[in-house]
Amino acid sequence: MRERELHSASDTARERTRKYRPSCGSEGADFIDHWCGRCKHDVAFRNDEGDSCPIIANSFVFKMDDPKYPPEWQYAADGCPVCTAFEEIDSPDKRDENAAIRDLFA
Repeated sequence: MRERELHSASDTARERTRKYRPSCGSEGADFIDHWCGRCKHDVAFRNDEGDSCPIIANSFVFKMDDPKYPPEWQYAADGCPVCTAFEEIDSPDKRDENAAIRDLFA
């Protein structure tokens, strides 16, 4: 029984760190839009002030089995792809939904 438990635990750990690679261009565009489009690591590139996030660049350049393929792109425990380096930006685009209504009564 102990061997089975250890095998199951290693399968779970491997599943948690399984690398993600989009299967097609539109899936990749959706992933980049959802994660990178809101991440502070790619702000300079989006504002034409610098290079893109190296994670994005490396995902295009390297194959998944290459050690340089970004380990940050992986499947979460729920099976959905995530970027573990994601840090949400504080954007002026992120407005309080009720601000316009409050302004009417200010």
